[in-house]
Amino acid sequence: MLDPYEIEIQKVTNMLINTVFQVKKDEIVVITADSKSNQILIKATAAAIYAADAKPVIIYTAMHGCLGHEADQYLPVPVLTGALSNADVWIEYNSDPLLYTTPFEEAMEKNKKLRYMLLCGLTTDEFLQCFKGLNIEIMGKLMMKFKEMNSKAKRIRITTSGGTDVTFLTDHTHVITLDYGDASIPGFFTPPGDLNIVPEFGSTNGIIVFDGAISMPTSRLLDSEIVKLTIEDSKIVKYEGGAIAKDLKNWIESFNDPLMSMVAHMSYGLGPNYQFSLNIGLNERVWGICNFGFGHVSPLDAPPDGQPAMSHFDAMARDCTVYLDDVKVIKDGSFLDPELLKYEQILRA
Repeated sequence: MLDPYEIEIQKVTNMLINTVFQVKKDEIVVITADSKSNQILIKATAAAIYAADAKPVIIYTAMHGCLGHEADQYLPVPVLTGALSNADVWIEYNSDPLLYTTPFEEAMEKNKKLRYMLLCGLTTDEFLQCFKGLNIEIMGKLMMKFKEMNSKAKRIRITTSGGTDVTFLTDHTHVITLDYGDASIPGFFTPPGDLNIVPEFGSTNGIIVFDGAISMPTSRLLDSEIVKLTIEDSKIVKYEGGAIAKDLKNWIESFNDPLMSMVAHMSYGLGPNYQFSLNIGLNERVWGICNFGFGHVSPLDAPPDGQPAMSHFDAMARDCTVYLDDVKVIKDGSFLDPELLKYEQILRA
């Protein structure tokens, strides 16, 4: 008996290996997973790797239930670090991410050939949302132009009809990352549809009203409840809302780490196929959202030191309006620039 979507998943994993990663003969492709990972994806991806005359390696670890360096105590750090430091490609299907753990940071620092993609906790439906029908060419054109616009801006302001009104300064020593489905060169990749900025540390001020979803570390949807944060000099100084806001405050304070309440990054959601779910990584890509992360920032994104907090969380505001140096470029989640609007219409069609 076939598993649900087994045939469709094999076709899309073939695309992932041959088109997205462009895996070559004899390359070593490591798949990491844990006891909750999607076995259909793991098996189909391993088969696609083998069919490409490359060498699949699957590493299972136990679930650890936390984020970043907090997870190191539960992981076989030397084993993971050694394997990932010698791989050509790393595909992460863990339900509890290895992102920002010591194996991740050491592998990304030491292994200059590594192509890594974070695909954590995906159901088969969510995997198909990421890659089925992906128009890499058009998404690449949109995101490269929008990246250039953001890289030239000195000040970014974000507002929403729900009450968000926040500004921050850019820091051109920090890396602007984007993902549109091309992982053929060394680097850190995530599901297509994300453009990420690390603001100048200490420069974020205003109100952020989250009404999409939040992770802390488990994901929660914000359908009937909002979380309102007041930010001064990039630090959360006030929490407002209901039970989720109280849980967030208690969770952050439990670390006794001042950096956990500091803004870490902001990213734009530019994925045309995604719907809000309990997968925080895909929620960050829902078209028109702005995602704010707090806590840890890797030195890879903000050299030389990053922001070494104990953990990290993300939350999303829907249908954002964006100003780059006081020029409105997005209104209620849709582009105003004619060329970008053309690309948006093709992708969202």
